Amino acid sequence: RLYCINKSLSVLSTMSRYANHGSSASNVALAVVNSHLEKKETVDGCRTNHDLLATVAERFIKGSLLEKTLLFLADDDAEEEKAEIEKFMSQGRREVKNIALHNAKQQRQQEAFKTSLRSLKTQILNKADQDGNQADGDGMDFEATLNELMTSELSKLEESKKDEDYDTYQEICEKAGIETNAQRVDDDIEFVGHEGGHQSATQDGIPRCPISQQEMVDPVKNTNCGHTYSREGIMSLLTQKNGRCPCPMGGCANKEVKADQLEDDTQMGIAINRARRRKQTMQEKLSQEAADVDESDEEM
Repeated sequence: RLYCINKSLSVLSTMSRYANHGSSASNVALAVVNSHLEKKETVDGCRTNHDLLATVAERFIKGSLLEKTLLFLADDDAEEEKAEIEKFMSQGRREVKNIALHNAKQQRQQEAFKTSLRSLKTQILNKADQDGNQADGDGMDFEATLNELMTSELSKLEESKKDEDYDTYQEICEKAGIETNAQRVDDDIEFVGHEGGHQSATQDGIPRCPISQQEMVDPVKNTNCGHTYSREGIMSLLTQKNGRCPCPMGGCANKEVKADQLEDDTQMGIAINRARRRKQTMQEKLSQEAADVDESDEEM
Protein backbone atom coordinates (compact mmCIF):
# COMPACT_ATOMS: atom_id res chain seq x y z
CA ARG A 1 0.00 0.00 0.00
CA LEU A 2 1.14 3.49 -0.82
CA TYR A 3 0.61 6.07 1.90
CA CYS A 4 0.81 9.78 1.31
CA ILE A 5 3.37 10.24 4.08
CA ASN A 6 5.86 8.16 2.07
CA LYS A 7 5.07 10.27 -0.97
CA SER A 8 5.67 13.38 1.12
CA LEU A 9 9.11 12.16 2.17
CA SER A 10 9.90 11.43 -1.46
CA VAL A 11 9.01 14.99 -2.43
CA LEU A 12 11.03 16.45 0.44
CA SER A 13 14.09 14.38 -0.44
CA THR A 14 13.98 15.43 -4.07
CA MET A 15 13.49 19.09 -3.19
CA SER A 16 16.29 19.17 -0.65
CA ARG A 17 18.77 17.95 -3.29
CA TYR A 18 17.98 21.00 -5.41
CA ALA A 19 17.26 23.58 -2.71
CA ASN A 20 20.63 25.32 -3.11
CA HIS A 21 21.34 24.77 -6.78
CA GLY A 22 20.77 28.24 -8.12
CA SER A 23 18.19 29.40 -10.64
CA SER A 24 16.74 25.95 -11.42
CA ALA A 25 15.70 25.12 -7.86
CA SER A 26 12.13 26.42 -8.02
CA ASN A 27 11.60 25.01 -11.50
CA VAL A 28 12.65 21.59 -10.29
CA ALA A 29 10.47 21.94 -7.19
CA LEU A 30 7.49 22.87 -9.36
CA ALA A 31 8.10 19.89 -11.61
CA VAL A 32 8.21 17.56 -8.58
CA VAL A 33 5.05 19.09 -7.08
CA ASN A 34 3.16 18.85 -10.37
CA SER A 35 4.22 15.25 -10.94
CA HIS A 36 2.91 14.20 -7.51
CA LEU A 37 -0.33 16.17 -7.90
CA GLU A 38 -0.98 14.37 -11.19
CA LYS A 39 -0.29 10.87 -9.88
CA LYS A 40 -3.33 8.80 -8.92
CA GLU A 41 -1.85 5.56 -7.61
CA THR A 42 -2.19 6.63 -3.96
CA VAL A 43 -5.89 7.43 -4.40
CA ASP A 44 -6.41 4.23 -6.40
CA GLY A 45 -4.55 2.23 -3.74
CA CYS A 46 -6.70 3.65 -0.95
CA ARG A 47 -9.84 2.94 -2.97
CA THR A 48 -8.81 -0.66 -3.56
CA ASN A 49 -7.95 -1.06 0.11
CA HIS A 50 -11.36 0.33 1.08
CA ASP A 51 -13.20 -1.99 -1.30
CA LEU A 52 -11.36 -5.03 0.06
CA LEU A 53 -12.14 -4.01 3.64
CA ALA A 54 -15.81 -3.52 2.73
CA THR A 55 -15.92 -7.08 1.41
CA VAL A 56 -14.38 -8.40 4.63
CA ALA A 57 -16.74 -6.28 6.76
CA GLU A 58 -19.79 -7.90 5.17
CA ARG A 59 -18.49 -11.31 6.27
CA PHE A 60 -18.57 -10.31 9.94
CA ILE A 61 -22.02 -8.75 10.18
CA LYS A 62 -24.39 -10.69 12.44
CA GLY A 63 -26.33 -13.28 10.45
CA SER A 64 -23.78 -13.32 7.61
CA LEU A 65 -23.20 -16.41 5.51
CA LEU A 66 -19.89 -16.94 7.32
CA GLU A 67 -21.58 -16.98 10.74
CA LYS A 68 -24.40 -19.24 9.52
CA THR A 69 -21.90 -21.66 8.02
CA LEU A 70 -19.81 -21.84 11.18
CA LEU A 71 -22.90 -22.41 13.32
CA PHE A 72 -24.17 -25.06 10.92
CA LEU A 73 -20.90 -26.95 11.20
CA ALA A 74 -20.93 -26.76 15.01
CA ASP A 75 -22.58 -29.48 17.06
CA ASP A 76 -26.09 -28.59 18.17
CA ASP A 77 -25.28 -29.13 21.82
CA ALA A 78 -21.78 -27.61 21.74
CA GLU A 79 -22.51 -24.33 23.52
CA GLU A 80 -18.82 -23.69 24.12
CA GLU A 81 -18.10 -23.99 20.41
CA LYS A 82 -20.93 -21.59 19.59
CA ALA A 83 -19.56 -19.13 22.14
CA GLU A 84 -16.18 -19.34 20.41
CA ILE A 85 -17.84 -18.60 17.07
CA GLU A 86 -19.53 -15.52 18.54
CA LYS A 87 -16.21 -14.43 20.03
CA PHE A 88 -14.52 -14.88 16.65
CA MET A 89 -17.18 -12.82 14.85
CA SER A 90 -17.03 -10.07 17.49
CA GLN A 91 -13.25 -9.92 17.28
CA GLY A 92 -13.47 -9.70 13.51
CA ARG A 93 -15.78 -6.70 13.76
CA ARG A 94 -13.37 -4.98 16.16
CA GLU A 95 -10.47 -5.55 13.78
CA VAL A 96 -12.51 -4.22 10.86
CA LYS A 97 -13.37 -1.10 12.88
CA ASN A 98 -9.74 -0.50 13.85
CA ILE A 99 -8.59 -0.82 10.24
CA ALA A 100 -11.35 1.55 9.12
CA LEU A 101 -10.19 4.13 11.69
CA HIS A 102 -6.60 3.74 10.50
CA ASN A 103 -7.73 4.25 6.90
CA ALA A 104 -9.63 7.40 7.92
CA LYS A 105 -6.41 8.82 9.38
CA GLN A 106 -4.61 7.98 6.13
CA GLN A 107 -7.37 9.69 4.16
CA ARG A 108 -6.89 12.83 6.24
CA GLN A 109 -3.15 12.74 5.62
CA GLN A 110 -3.76 12.31 1.92
CA GLU A 111 -6.10 15.32 1.85
CA ALA A 112 -3.62 17.41 3.84
CA PHE A 113 -0.75 16.35 1.59
CA LYS A 114 -2.56 17.30 -1.62
CA THR A 115 -3.70 20.64 -0.22
CA SER A 116 -0.20 21.40 1.08
CA LEU A 117 1.34 20.64 -2.31
CA ARG A 118 -1.08 23.01 -4.01
CA SER A 119 -0.27 25.71 -1.45
CA LEU A 120 3.45 25.17 -1.95
CA LYS A 121 3.02 25.43 -5.71
CA THR A 122 1.20 28.76 -5.25
CA GLN A 123 3.96 30.09 -2.99
CA ILE A 124 6.67 29.11 -5.49
CA LEU A 125 4.81 30.79 -8.35
CA ASN A 126 4.14 33.92 -6.28
CA LYS A 127 7.82 34.16 -5.37
CA ALA A 128 8.76 33.82 -9.02
CA ASP A 129 6.44 36.74 -9.86
CA GLN A 130 7.94 38.83 -7.06
CA ASP A 131 11.44 38.12 -8.39
CA GLY A 132 10.52 39.40 -11.82
CA ASN A 133 9.48 36.04 -13.25
CA GLN A 134 12.87 34.58 -12.37
CA ALA A 135 12.18 31.33 -10.47
CA ASP A 136 15.47 31.43 -8.57
CA GLY A 137 14.35 29.65 -5.37
CA ASP A 138 16.72 31.77 -3.24
CA GLY A 139 15.63 32.12 0.36
CA MET A 140 12.91 29.45 0.16
CA ASP A 141 13.33 26.25 2.10
CA PHE A 142 11.01 23.85 0.27
CA GLU A 143 11.28 21.10 2.87
CA ALA A 144 10.53 23.39 5.83
CA THR A 145 7.70 25.09 3.94
CA LEU A 146 6.00 21.81 3.03
CA ASN A 147 6.39 20.54 6.59
CA GLU A 148 4.78 23.71 7.96
CA LEU A 149 1.94 23.50 5.46
CA MET A 150 1.34 19.85 6.30
CA THR A 151 1.29 20.54 10.04
CA SER A 152 -1.13 23.43 9.60
CA GLU A 153 -3.44 21.58 7.23
CA LEU A 154 -3.56 18.44 9.38
CA SER A 155 -4.44 20.55 12.40
CA LYS A 156 -7.31 22.20 10.52
CA LEU A 157 -8.66 18.85 9.32
CA GLU A 158 -8.42 17.29 12.78
CA GLU A 159 -10.40 20.18 14.26
CA SER A 160 -13.11 20.10 11.60
CA LYS A 161 -13.48 16.35 11.06
CA LYS A 162 -12.91 13.41 13.39
CA ASP A 163 -11.84 9.99 12.14
CA GLU A 164 -15.37 8.70 12.83
CA ASP A 165 -16.87 11.40 10.57
CA TYR A 166 -15.27 10.12 7.36
CA ASP A 167 -17.73 8.52 4.95
CA THR A 168 -15.36 5.62 4.33
CA TYR A 169 -15.34 4.76 8.05
CA GLN A 170 -19.12 5.08 8.29
CA GLU A 171 -19.61 2.84 5.27
CA ILE A 172 -17.34 0.09 6.61
CA CYS A 173 -19.03 0.13 10.02
CA GLU A 174 -22.45 -0.05 8.40
CA LYS A 175 -21.43 -3.06 6.31
CA ALA A 176 -20.11 -4.83 9.43
CA GLY A 177 -23.17 -3.91 11.50
CA ILE A 178 -21.13 -1.74 13.88
CA GLU A 179 -22.98 1.14 15.53
CA THR A 180 -21.10 4.45 15.47
CA ASN A 181 -21.44 7.73 17.33
CA ALA A 182 -22.63 9.44 14.16
CA GLN A 183 -25.32 6.80 13.70
CA ARG A 184 -26.62 7.33 17.23
CA VAL A 185 -26.78 11.07 16.57
CA ASP A 186 -28.37 11.17 13.14
CA ASP A 187 -30.71 8.17 13.30
CA ASP A 188 -33.13 10.40 15.23
CA ILE A 189 -31.94 13.75 13.91
CA GLU A 190 -34.54 16.43 13.33
CA PHE A 191 -33.53 19.09 10.87
CA VAL A 192 -34.66 22.25 12.69
CA GLY A 193 -32.90 25.62 12.64
CA HIS A 194 -32.19 27.85 15.62
CA GLU A 195 -34.97 30.30 14.77
CA GLY A 196 -37.67 27.78 13.85
CA GLY A 197 -38.66 26.28 10.55
CA HIS A 198 -38.57 22.55 9.86
CA GLN A 199 -36.01 21.14 7.43
CA SER A 200 -38.19 18.75 5.42
CA ALA A 201 -36.88 15.43 4.11
CA THR A 202 -37.72 12.97 1.35
CA GLN A 203 -39.36 9.61 2.02
CA ASP A 204 -35.85 8.15 2.20
CA GLY A 205 -34.96 10.53 5.03
CA ILE A 206 -32.70 12.72 2.89
CA PRO A 207 -33.10 16.43 3.78
CA ARG A 208 -34.56 18.71 1.12
CA CYS A 209 -33.09 22.05 0.14
CA PRO A 210 -35.71 24.70 1.11
CA ILE A 211 -34.95 26.54 -2.12
CA SER A 212 -35.07 23.81 -4.77
CA GLN A 213 -37.16 21.32 -2.74
CA GLN A 214 -34.80 18.65 -4.11
CA GLU A 215 -32.44 16.41 -2.14
CA MET A 216 -29.84 18.48 -0.30
CA VAL A 217 -26.46 18.62 -2.06
CA ASP A 218 -23.26 20.20 -0.70
CA PRO A 219 -25.01 21.64 2.39
CA VAL A 220 -24.04 25.03 3.83
CA LYS A 221 -25.36 26.50 7.09
CA ASN A 222 -26.38 30.08 7.76
CA THR A 223 -24.46 31.03 10.92
CA ASN A 224 -27.11 33.60 11.88
CA CYS A 225 -30.24 31.43 11.99
CA GLY A 226 -28.78 27.93 11.68
CA HIS A 227 -30.74 26.89 8.60
CA THR A 228 -29.10 24.81 5.91
CA TYR A 229 -29.37 24.98 2.13
CA SER A 230 -27.75 23.40 -0.91
CA ARG A 231 -24.76 25.55 -1.83
CA GLU A 232 -25.84 25.94 -5.45
CA GLY A 233 -29.38 26.87 -4.45
CA ILE A 234 -28.51 29.63 -1.98
CA MET A 235 -25.70 31.06 -4.14
CA SER A 236 -28.04 31.22 -7.14
CA LEU A 237 -30.68 32.96 -5.01
CA LEU A 238 -28.14 35.46 -3.69
CA THR A 239 -27.02 36.23 -7.25
CA GLN A 240 -30.62 36.91 -8.26
CA LYS A 241 -31.14 39.17 -5.21
CA ASN A 242 -27.93 41.18 -5.63
CA GLY A 243 -26.03 39.51 -2.82
CA ARG A 244 -28.57 39.46 0.01
CA CYS A 245 -32.01 37.97 0.64
CA PRO A 246 -34.30 36.81 3.48
CA CYS A 247 -33.73 33.26 4.73
CA PRO A 248 -35.72 31.02 2.35
CA MET A 249 -36.78 28.72 5.19
CA GLY A 250 -40.47 29.27 5.91
CA GLY A 251 -41.12 30.92 9.27
CA CYS A 252 -37.54 32.10 9.78
CA ALA A 253 -37.16 35.59 11.27
CA ASN A 254 -33.78 36.17 9.61
CA LYS A 255 -34.37 38.84 6.98
CA GLU A 256 -30.86 39.08 5.57
CA VAL A 257 -28.68 36.25 4.27
CA LYS A 258 -25.26 37.02 2.76
CA ALA A 259 -22.54 34.79 1.35
CA ASP A 260 -20.11 35.57 4.17
CA GLN A 261 -22.60 34.12 6.67
CA LEU A 262 -22.45 30.65 5.10
CA GLU A 263 -20.23 27.78 6.20
CA ASP A 264 -20.01 24.08 5.38
CA ASP A 265 -22.54 22.06 7.40
CA THR A 266 -20.42 19.00 8.22
CA GLN A 267 -23.00 17.29 10.43
CA MET A 268 -25.74 17.69 7.84
CA GLY A 269 -23.37 16.29 5.21
CA ILE A 270 -22.76 13.21 7.37
CA ALA A 271 -26.49 12.71 7.92
CA ILE A 272 -27.19 13.03 4.18
CA ASN A 273 -24.51 10.52 3.26
CA ARG A 274 -25.81 8.04 5.82
CA ALA A 275 -29.38 8.42 4.55
CA ARG A 276 -28.19 7.82 1.00
CA ARG A 277 -26.25 4.74 2.05
CA ARG A 278 -29.33 3.41 3.86
CA LYS A 279 -31.36 3.99 0.71
CA GLN A 280 -28.79 2.17 -1.41
CA THR A 281 -28.56 -0.72 1.07
CA MET A 282 -32.34 -1.08 1.10
CA GLN A 283 -32.48 -1.06 -2.70
CA GLU A 284 -29.77 -3.72 -2.88
CA LYS A 285 -31.59 -5.82 -0.26
CA LEU A 286 -34.89 -5.59 -2.15
CA SER A 287 -33.15 -6.51 -5.41
CA GLN A 288 -31.52 -9.51 -3.76
CA GLU A 289 -34.81 -10.64 -2.25
CA ALA A 290 -36.50 -10.36 -5.65
CA ALA A 291 -33.69 -12.37 -7.23
CA ASP A 292 -34.04 -15.05 -4.52
CA VAL A 293 -37.79 -15.28 -5.17
CA ASP A 294 -37.19 -15.67 -8.91
CA GLU A 295 -34.62 -18.36 -8.29
CA SER A 296 -36.98 -20.18 -5.94
CA ASP A 297 -39.79 -20.05 -8.52
CA GLU A 298 -37.49 -21.50 -11.17
CA GLU A 299 -36.52 -24.38 -8.90
CA MET A 300 -40.19 -25.18 -8.25
